[in-house]
Amino acid sequence: MSVRTARAYNTPIDFEYLVVKRASDNTPIYLKDVADVYVGAENENSTFKSDGVVNVSMGIVPQSDANPLEMADLVHKEVEQLQQFLPNGTRLAIDYDSTVFIDRSISEVYNTLFITGGLVILVLYIFIGQARATLIPAVTVPVSLISSFIAAYFFGFSINLITLMALILSIGLVVDDAIVVVENIFHHIERGESPLLAAYKGTREVGFAVIATTLVLVMVFLPISFMDGMIGLLFTEFSVLLAMSVIFSSLIALTLTPVLGSTILKANDKPNRFTQFVDRGFKKLERGYKLALAKALKLRWVAPIVIIACVGGSFQLMQQVPAQLTPSEDRGVIFAFVRGADATSYNRMAANMDIVEERLMPLLGQGFLKSFSIQSPAFGGNAGDQTGFVIMILEDWNDRDITASEALGEARKALAGIADVRVYPFMPGFRGGSSEPVQFVIGGSDYSELQTWADKLEQAAEESPFMEGASTDYSEKTPELVVTIDRERAAELGISVADISDTLEIMLGGKTETTYVERGEEYDVYLRGDENQFNNANDLSQIYMRTKSGELVTLDAVTSIEEVASSTRLSHYNKQKAITIKANLSDGYTLGEALDFMDSQAIEMLPGDISVSYAGESKDFKENQSSILVVFGLALLVAYLVLAAQFESFVNPLVVMFTVPMGVFGGFLGMVIMQQGLNIYSQIGMIMLIGMVTKNGILIVEFANQLRDKGIEFEKAIIDASARRLRPIMMTAFTTLAGAIRLSFQRARVMRAE
Repeated sequence: MSVRTARAYNTPIDFEYLVVKRASDNTPIYLKDVADVYVGAENENSTFKSDGVVNVSMGIVPQSDANPLEMADLVHKEVEQLQQFLPNGTRLAIDYDSTVFIDRSISEVYNTLFITGGLVILVLYIFIGQARATLIPAVTVPVSLISSFIAAYFFGFSINLITLMALILSIGLVVDDAIVVVENIFHHIERGESPLLAAYKGTREVGFAVIATTLVLVMVFLPISFMDGMIGLLFTEFSVLLAMSVIFSSLIALTLTPVLGSTILKANDKPNRFTQFVDRGFKKLERGYKLALAKALKLRWVAPIVIIACVGGSFQLMQQVPAQLTPSEDRGVIFAFVRGADATSYNRMAANMDIVEERLMPLLGQGFLKSFSIQSPAFGGNAGDQTGFVIMILEDWNDRDITASEALGEARKALAGIADVRVYPFMPGFRGGSSEPVQFVIGGSDYSELQTWADKLEQAAEESPFMEGASTDYSEKTPELVVTIDRERAAELGISVADISDTLEIMLGGKTETTYVERGEEYDVYLRGDENQFNNANDLSQIYMRTKSGELVTLDAVTSIEEVASSTRLSHYNKQKAITIKANLSDGYTLGEALDFMDSQAIEMLPGDISVSYAGESKDFKENQSSILVVFGLALLVAYLVLAAQFESFVNPLVVMFTVPMGVFGGFLGMVIMQQGLNIYSQIGMIMLIGMVTKNGILIVEFANQLRDKGIEFEKAIIDASARRLRPIMMTAFTTLAGAIRLSFQRARVMRAE
């Protein structure tokens, strides 16, 4: 039988009557005689308010492998269930939910998915002129998408914004193979062949082209998953899912589509007026195209000039397109970081945050600011007592007339000119982060030398038009008391260094000594001095130490105290002493422009023994920039090698690959016209262009080779092949546009990334 001693101290009263010593007359001295015992917070120097009302806050962060939407749904349900158990006058509410943006974005993507499918079917009806022809993609597209979902489940992917974006883009791509097969079958039916024979011949003619385009697209998409850093991890699901969609679409186009075509497609004996109008227009276009193509073939020297011009133009336009990690997004929230002077006390910072609150209160109910919360110190005290943080929740996207960027401008006006602090309102960063996008790290062997250069870079960043709110994570301006122990004197009195350290820790900082249980929960028993009795260095003389003889001496009998200025943190990065220069971006400028400026300043200022690195969003940006060119070149090389194997020639693939510069030039031109930046999404689009542009070239080159094998003269084979493939190329182009047009004109306030 086990024997267990029951806990003797379970309530504050129990601890009050803890005997700490006995007087000379053997009278017990209780803990309550020398200390106040109460139940309270371990750290009371923190403030959280929502719309001016004092609150207690709790943050809930999902684990890395958890679904944020499922977690948010469970939290909302739990909050509703807990309401009935709260005392009168107490309310439990969710103040800020970052998953609202995710949920709304996914809903928009679902809408886009259905609208895109409808647009694809409409394009097919316009070009074929038969309602029954639209049944083929209506069947093949869902089968391809369902197959993609099966692959996503097999690979362990989740349904998120990236995978849904891949599915939207895949609609335009997966239907391409079906369109090429259907259009060719319909062409044979128009020539008087039976549907069954037309299905056999039509599929046989374009089978090679379908396989070739599929292999090229897959080989172009897969290198995306090999990009470095977080970007590669982020887009692995995108590239794999897109590749699987194309593979399944090719399989379905060569199997299910001809079966459906032989059953559904019929000769269009009685075309309606709209179909007749479209046919007449397309025939005129085809005749004009053949005449233009015949003239272009006589000016063969123009083609190399056009290709070179497109390459040069692409490089020129690339210089005009601002580089960024991601486009700014309206996530329905604005953050503000408040920084006071070094060593600003909590009480003084709390007063400053009250001023921030007074500035923001009039903005409530003005049509854009729904609520706001302030906290001090920021991030639970990890940023120091001299900091504060503000979360401004905007009205729903449908209930306000201004964007988050415009709301940010209003917040900056309201929070400008506060005397004792600097306030930096900013938009959430990549993935909703609340840290500064610019994080420029310099490393070396000595903090003093690093601080000299960091201060110069900070000043340059603040004076530049690209950044605002520049600061460093190292500043030797924080007052600090250095206690030097007189070891010889302490030894004489029998006071150990450990005793001195423990006493200072308890009196000035606090220390957990034991625990107690209340209502089934275990809590710390925290021992600390009264902070109100310690306001300057002289007050430390009130601390007494007991010698080995039992006498009491003051702390200054065995120590000397000196007030110095030092830094609150000593950071290391890549195993070097490091200082990070942080800043927010100014309106109208991108992360690429800011980092280019910082790089130029570092090259101009820093000596050779000072290293330069990047952290946070800046690190992600640099890793992406360094790998995108390698991935783009790899995609080009792989596409060429695949085509060389398919055509069994090193010349024919060049004809196809020389169309890529024109596609890339068009992509950059579109970004310049639409005032978009070169970010992770547009870079992925550029890589996709390789597969999409070469796909059209494969259709023409492969059919021209078939005509050449029949003995048709070279130029006539080129003209006939180009004219014959004009309709399927236009159809696939319009269906691809249909897959992207909804994204392009999506409400920018919800998803700028689209």
